[in-house]
Amino acid sequence: MFEENGQFQKVQCKTGRISKGSVVFNLCTVKAKKGGGYENVPYGDKVDYFGVFCPENGKCYLVPSNEVGKVSGTLRLDAPKNGQSKGVRWAAQYEMRM
Repeated sequence: MFEENGQFQKVQCKTGRISKGSVVFNLCTVKAKKGGGYENVPYGDKVDYFGVFCPENGKCYLVPSNEVGKVSGTLRLDAPKNGQSKGVRWAAQYEMRM
């Protein structure tokens, strides 16, 4: 948690990994199902931000939960090979500077 403008913000900490020019991280937890197997359980409205640490580049990112999906998140490090830029979440915009 952290306080912002008099409001407490809930942060779920995640580990990211670099894949295909992006930092990729899970946005759900895995829960065992009765009778065997597992299911992905999204955090939904339980968190306000995801704090993502990527050990491969040593950087931390703070990502608002309403700006990413429900199962996985992606922050772009390199330009897409197809040249697309619309809808791209650039990692630099979310990087925490210490």
